[in-house]
Amino acid sequence: MPLLVEENPRQDDLEPRFSRVLRDDPDTLALLGSIGDGPQWRVFEGIFNGSPVALALLERDTDHWMLRRLVVHPATRGRGVGTELLRQLSRRVDELHLPDSLIGLARRAGIDG
Repeated sequence: MPLLVEENPRQDDLEPRFSRVLRDDPDTLALLGSIGDGPQWRVFEGIFNGSPVALALLERDTDHWMLRRLVVHPATRGRGVGTELLRQLSRRVDELHLPDSLIGLARRAGIDG
């Protein structure tokens, strides 16, 4: 079954929805609880077998979207989930900018940095 990537428009239930994905990342879990419903944030989830296995947080920065966090559930790391999530994000989000730390992953995803 392929990885499904969906934007999560509801931002009031994010902490419980992603608690398993973020069990080793309390900083991102706390960030989810603080972003609210403002238009400056977009939340995407990678779903496998009906459950979230990855999370991407994008923040609006003047004229583009900056990928602030990309987290993959510990049990699914090393299986291409992050690469596929990034590939699908690059197709769906206009003006997506990546941090330098993700340039290698972007190359594996076939994205020009």
